[in-house]
Amino acid sequence: MKKLLLIIIFCTLTTGMLYADDNDMSIKRGSRMILMDPDTRDVAFENNADSWFYRWTIDSLLQKNINEINILDKEKIQFEMSLVKGQKKNHFNYIHKISDGYICHVEVISYSIILESEEKFFSTIIDVMDKLSTEKKLMKQNESNEEMLINIIYLILIFLFMFIVVMVLILKANIKLKYLSIYDPLTKVFNRTRASETYMNLIVKKKLPIALFMIDVNNLKFINDTFGHIIGDEMIVKISNELKILAGNKGIVSRVSGDEFVVILGKIDESEIYVIEDRIKKIFVRLKGIHFNASVGLFIVTENMPYEAAFSMAESKMYTCKVNNRSNNNERIERELLNKLSHKMPDNKNQVQFVSKVVAYLGEKIGLSFEEIDDLLEATRVQDIGISVIEDLDEMELNHSEKGYSVLNALGKPYSVSNTVFHHHENYDSSGYPKGLKGMEIPLSSRILSVSNFIYYELSHKSINDVIVILDDLGGQKFDANLTKFTKDSSFIEFIKQILDNQP
Repeated sequence: MKKLLLIIIFCTLTTGMLYADDNDMSIKRGSRMILMDPDTRDVAFENNADSWFYRWTIDSLLQKNINEINILDKEKIQFEMSLVKGQKKNHFNYIHKISDGYICHVEVISYSIILESEEKFFSTIIDVMDKLSTEKKLMKQNESNEEMLINIIYLILIFLFMFIVVMVLILKANIKLKYLSIYDPLTKVFNRTRASETYMNLIVKKKLPIALFMIDVNNLKFINDTFGHIIGDEMIVKISNELKILAGNKGIVSRVSGDEFVVILGKIDESEIYVIEDRIKKIFVRLKGIHFNASVGLFIVTENMPYEAAFSMAESKMYTCKVNNRSNNNERIERELLNKLSHKMPDNKNQVQFVSKVVAYLGEKIGLSFEEIDDLLEATRVQDIGISVIEDLDEMELNHSEKGYSVLNALGKPYSVSNTVFHHHENYDSSGYPKGLKGMEIPLSSRILSVSNFIYYELSHKSINDVIVILDDLGGQKFDANLTKFTKDSSFIEFIKQILDNQP
């Protein structure tokens, strides 16, 4: 056995020397072996491959102790040498020092042998730096692959999430489109298409008679112009809710245009039809302290008839009803607005009574016609109607004439009346509002109304003589001098005194 080991060592060492003699690459590939004294840990033998690997000469290596090569602490080295002695382990992974200060990872296979009656450790040194480098590269590659796999998984999850979101949005859009194909989005009642479909279905199933009601919201333009379209929409919704209550489960309610509805009831007694018609006529919706209603046209279908023809008949009757009731509706709204004005301005009634007499007097003196005086009296009666629809006190003073103009136009008042109201706060020197008109640009009726209002307000705390003096001073400035000259007549002063004496 000893001879065999010596032969192996010799052959290996010889191989290393031959490689060294041939070329450097041969030395590099030669087997690296160390023969070491286990007690002193001194190196007993090295070959040329070791010399190349550790960058020391063989003589230098032979002067080394294993502790100078292996960076492991002495106690650990001693412990692992005991494992080799006991033949419990002979394969180790170490880090060895190299002469240039670098370190190298190596695998060491050690055997305990008896050489010339002495125990030696025979160790084969295997450079594993390339192996570790490869392992690190593989590890990095694995980490990179894992990271790439995680990124792919994330991308898949993101794609799935986006796909789900898109599908949900598409589903919601389809649901909304389906809803809009049947219902009106504002009122939540059926739309125009559903009305015709329902009617034709009743015709096909011969559920006669069919009651077709055409309903139109009255004074919607007045509501929109006076209070805004949001309040107008509120009115439409409230009317639709009232119609749904009346129709119940006997039929459907459809919004066929901006302020028009159709109620269709199938197979219903005529007596009940007229009861429902009467109830629709009595619908009143309260908005901003004013009551509004709707016009209704009824057509009863007793035989097979196209929807368009039945609709047209009901619509014609509805418009007849609307025209017949327009004047009454406007007058009712006007009364309610003036009642609101009386609550805001308790003295309004007294003012109108006084100013009406003054404008009639001045209008006659100037030579206005009876029609012009009538229009002037009407403008006097409604001059502050705009205040009734203004809630903001800050804008009440400056904007009420404009708002009054809008209200009066919506209620069908003549232009001569609404225009007088619009400009009755203009001043002759252009310092008034809302347009800052000057002199003769201001309508004559507005100039007369302005003077008359001033007299009323000033008489609340001044005598008639003092007021006349002030008017004379303001002639040509705030007021038309051609008007104020009439107020200096003794007949006018007596006229005013009579009015004051007859006041309650």
